[in-house]
Amino acid sequence: MIGRNMLLGMLKPLLPKLEGFLKNHENLGNGERAKIVIDLENSKLDIKILAFKQIPKETERKNDEVVISRILQEISEQEL
Repeated sequence: MIGRNMLLGMLKPLLPKLEGFLKNHENLGNGERAKIVIDLENSKLDIKILAFKQIPKETERKNDEVVISRILQEISEQEL
């Protein structure tokens, strides 16, 4: 199992590039932000780049909500 420090050490050099990629993603709509989600499902790695919007709280809700708008890109284990 990969420890937290090892994972951070591997990701740290990539952070500026990942941040630029997410902020400037060509398919982002107005008010959307991008997020990378890495998931392990049925022993297969799945990476998705999601677009999401933050919906401000209204009178009946106590907190802001974050809603996933759509999947911008999906990368399978075979593509890595």
